[in-house]
Amino acid sequence: GAVMDFKSEILSIAGLTSSMLPKGATLVWMKSMDSCFIEGDEAQIQEVLMNILIYAGEASTAPSKINIALRRERDTNKQILLQVNDEGVGISKVMLESIFQPFVSTKPAGHGLGLASTKRVIESHGGTHRRSHCSRRRHCYS
Repeated sequence: GAVMDFKSEILSIAGLTSSMLPKGATLVWMKSMDSCFIEGDEAQIQEVLMNILIYAGEASTAPSKINIALRRERDTNKQILLQVNDEGVGISKVMLESIFQPFVSTKPAGHGLGLASTKRVIESHGGTHRRSHCSRRRHCYS
């Protein structure tokens, strides 16, 4: 795979994705590290970033903020952590356990392939993907 500036990729996809978000949803760039470089398939990384931001927008209720933060993992200082927090209504803990499985969806017309595909791509690049409750009304992708 190609070496790319991950922060630049995130900013580029955030710019493209902002017009696809529901009205009233806003992307907010939070604390960030300087440029960081990763190796991978650029098209797949861009697709993952777009999926995560769009899903966060779909989960949010207007008006809302979708916070994006990029930093080094505190424990190792070697891993990069991208965190996307939405202000959606949340999903049940039972659904949270299976949300990354193929054909599992919270959307009435959803196919359940988006998060499963996103997780697969992240793992194929040596990363991990989690969705968790950050607080009562928020979910975090990291």
